[in-house]
Amino acid sequence: MSRQHRTNENFEPFEANNPIPWPVIALALALATWGILTFLYSYMAADESQQQPASQTEQAGSGQVPTTESTETTVPDDGAQLFDSYCASCHQNNGSGVGEAIPPLAGSAWVLGSGEQAAGILLFGIRGPINVQGTTYNGRMPTFGDTLDNKEIAAIVTHIRSSWGNNAGAISADLVQAQRERFRDRTTPWKGGAELNSHFNVARTAEDN
Repeated sequence: MSRQHRTNENFEPFEANNPIPWPVIALALALATWGILTFLYSYMAADESQQQPASQTEQAGSGQVPTTESTETTVPDDGAQLFDSYCASCHQNNGSGVGEAIPPLAGSAWVLGSGEQAAGILLFGIRGPINVQGTTYNGRMPTFGDTLDNKEIAAIVTHIRSSWGNNAGAISADLVQAQRERFRDRTTPWKGGAELNSHFNVARTAEDN
């Protein structure tokens, strides 16, 4: 006996309702959010890069930190600072010198007067005996003419002439330049106070000569 199948002419095919698991939905939302944020960040970064000055962009690419400060080295003109750097180790911060080895600068006729002799001493140095306030010193003062420029030497001399009770006026860089030109053929330090006196009108006293 065969089984007879009946066909429903009104039957329509359908799929079973299988809902998407919630972890899959959450993952999809997370990926979509990440994509949107990545796009916005890239757009903002590109826009900022276009607004950045070319010089800063090049420096950033080379690993250098951009700066607005000049790279040029400025020459200091502070006489006190220069004196501390080049002279105080010998003449002391108060200009008193060191015993019978280094002459004092306070009250010395060699740094007063017109200032030409003081500029000349810094330019060429001294090697030989020099009398300062009754004491003869026979040391060696360095030559600064090749180390310091006219402005720096003028600043040091001006500081010396107005410190520790000294009351002489400032000197200019032009005065220092005039001494350079006056003795442009000189290549050796002064031979003590006697040679200095032969070139400069130092206010000679019984103690400074």
